[in-house]
Amino acid sequence: GIGLALATELSQTYGYDIIVIARREPLLSRLASELPTNVIPLACDLQTAFRDEAGVLDFRKRLEGALPAGKALAGCLHMAGNSDLAVHGLTDKTAARNLEMLDLNCRATLGVLQAVVPLLAHHVMRTDYRAVAVTPGALTAFVPSAPTFATSAANKNYIRALTLSLRYEYESDGIDFVCACPVAVRSEILDNADSGSGIERRVYIPTGLEWAQGVLADLSLGLPETNGRYMDYMTTWMTFGWGWTTRYFFQGRVQSNSVLLDRPVRLEPLREKLAGVYRQATPRPVD
Repeated sequence: GIGLALATELSQTYGYDIIVIARREPLLSRLASELPTNVIPLACDLQTAFRDEAGVLDFRKRLEGALPAGKALAGCLHMAGNSDLAVHGLTDKTAARNLEMLDLNCRATLGVLQAVVPLLAHHVMRTDYRAVAVTPGALTAFVPSAPTFATSAANKNYIRALTLSLRYEYESDGIDFVCACPVAVRSEILDNADSGSGIERRVYIPTGLEWAQGVLADLSLGLPETNGRYMDYMTTWMTFGWGWTTRYFFQGRVQSNSVLLDRPVRLEPLREKLAGVYRQATPRPVD
């Protein structure tokens, strides 16, 4: 995914030593053997790592322990997130799935930032160079309401608001915060959809590496947000367009995504979806 693309670009093009974090240790070890710079794998499930303050402190300690002698943490690119795009409504997902999205997008982002800010500040004090932290936004971060994408919009609005707030809070301390908001990135699903007639054929969708190159180029300019330099017009439309047009867009996209993922959505009213659940309910007493 885009995390792999960013790690590859940082190592191959910019020559940075990096710490890569993900749940699957074999994947991290294979990546470390393939990249030209020093790559330190650190296996961690960010979705469950920050249940309390002890989780934040433990994660920070693990990062400090992973840093090579004489090195400081110059930046953090946190790309763990999920938009769960092929869902039509709040009740079409289980409560567990909604809460997992909240943990991965909001709790994990906040936990990672709380863990790394002191380490980034140490880099600034030690080198007199600025540090940077990048967070995982999305197109849904630019709209206050996105019917059929309610949990995604809520999670990504939180991440974007948190990132921009911290940017102003720590600007004078030498730490930049940037929200990376991909509109769309080429994937196996979209490749399989090329024979269709949807948006996948009408616009160019970048590969993960192309998007990563744009993000890192924008970081050098000190921008607060980046779309990877692809489809900027989409975020402009989300920000300044008519609300009914953006809502219509998301309702259409969720149906299209569900077809691509072979996960049909149910379009009937909520009372019909829940009819079976409450069919055996006790009738309301008569006054």
